[in-house]
Amino acid sequence: MSVINKMLQDLEKRQQLGVSGDYVPPLKSGFNKLWLMFPLLLAAVLIWQFWPGIPDQALSVSTVEQEQVKAPEPKPMREIQGAQAQAEEIPDLASESQELMETAPVIVVADIQTTEPQEQTTTPPTAPDSSQQAAQRLPKPDSGLIKVQSAKENADTQWQRLKSQAASALAQNDTGKAIDLLQQMLAKAPDNEGVRSKLAELYLGRGQAQQAKQLLQSGLALDPGQHGLRLSLAKIYLLDNNNSEALALLESTNPPLSEYADYYAARAPLARQEGNLELAVADYLLLSRFQPLLAKWRLGLAISLDQAGRQQDALGQYRWLSQQNQVAPQIREFVQQRLRALGG
Repeated sequence: MSVINKMLQDLEKRQQLGVSGDYVPPLKSGFNKLWLMFPLLLAAVLIWQFWPGIPDQALSVSTVEQEQVKAPEPKPMREIQGAQAQAEEIPDLASESQELMETAPVIVVADIQTTEPQEQTTTPPTAPDSSQQAAQRLPKPDSGLIKVQSAKENADTQWQRLKSQAASALAQNDTGKAIDLLQQMLAKAPDNEGVRSKLAELYLGRGQAQQAKQLLQSGLALDPGQHGLRLSLAKIYLLDNNNSEALALLESTNPPLSEYADYYAARAPLARQEGNLELAVADYLLLSRFQPLLAKWRLGLAISLDQAGRQQDALGQYRWLSQQNQVAPQIREFVQQRLRALGG
């Protein structure tokens, strides 16, 4: 055992000193110490294997140690010399690699552009400004609508031109030219009540009552709610002394008093003259309430009540008239007469 330990220690020292396991002793010694130790190793192995009482664990450990300690057999000198010759024949890889580096073409790394995969970035569309958005939100103009608007503008322009020319002709008492211009206006706007009434008035002024009457009748046929035309037509009937037809025409409708006070002012005396006192009292009463300080409405109401046999109601209206300073002297005298006659 001491011999084996000594051998192991000797091997460890050699390994530490960098001595190869294939160490070849110097030729001058002429003696190979490794061959001398071989019989001793063989004897130790035999004793160890056949020695009784050695545990299996120790045997396994010694076997492992023997495998680790067992030195390789030295190679013969010829093999060593042959290996050295082969090593000399192996080309010097380091020198060849150096030559390749020297003869290889120089590659300038800076000039090489590496093509790395780049992320494809999509530039977001430029958002339109507020004016563009507003223009996009606006509905596209309809060509048909544009044409209608253009036509309307042209019609309005023509209407204003005719109106201005007609007013100028009336100011210059050029009735013929005014009638011609009003006829053109009426052709463009048949439902215009003012133009039709003015044209009928010009016809009457020129003695063309029949043309005026037809003009007003055709207007009422288009729109029965044009009460101004009705009143104008009733006045034509009065000029023809056709009072009953005029009253029937005015009595057929009751327009708003605030807009057509002249309508009631014409119908009330006509109704009294034609003996329709109930209608006369009603119209005068409306007018006196609408304009309570106007004496003519109170006088018409007093006379209508007096003729209708309502003397007490008539006395009240007569007394009010007698107290008004704006009453004309002739009317004041008539009022005083009626007050004395009625005992008031």
